[in-house]
Amino acid sequence: MTTIGMHYDVIEGKENTFVKAFLNTINVMKSLPG
Repeated sequence: MTTIGMHYDVIEGKENTFVKAFLNTINVMKSLPG
């Protein structure tokens, strides 16, 4: 996964934790104008 200005190396075995945190971030961003 690549985002503007950021690159993430996900630690093996922590994929689910990373995905959950990222989806939470996306959901917050969806509530913001713009």
